Amino acid sequence: MQMKSIRACGMTGNNEVIDMSRKKKDAKLLNIKLNREIHEQIERFCEESGMTKTTATERFSHSSSRSISSVQRRNDEFLSDIMCQTNERLTDISRSLSNRRNLCIN
Repeated sequence: MQMKSIRACGMTGNNEVIDMSRKKKDAKLLNIKLNREIHEQIERFCEESGMTKTTATERFSHSSSRSISSVQRRNDEFLSDIMCQTNERLTDISRSLSNRRNLCIN
C-alpha cells in the first residue's frame, strides 16, 4: 500500500494559502544490527524522555563524536609534547657527543 503525503496549509487574512508542512531534513538512513539490551535501553530512554529514537541517537552520536574529538586532541597534544621532549633530549645527546669528540681530538 502506498501512502500519500498530506500537506498542512493555512489561510492568511488575505485569503492566501500558506504551505505549513515541515521542511525535509537533510539526512541519510542508518540501518544497523544492534544488541537487544542496548535497543531496549534506548527504547526505555525514549519512552521516559519523550524523544524519538532518531533524536536520541543523533544526540548520543553528536555527544560521542565531541568526546572522541576531545580525547584525540589530548592525545595529539600529549604526543606532540613527547616528540618535543624527545627532540630536545636528542639535541642534548648530540651536543654532548660532539663535545666529547672535540675533547678527544684536542
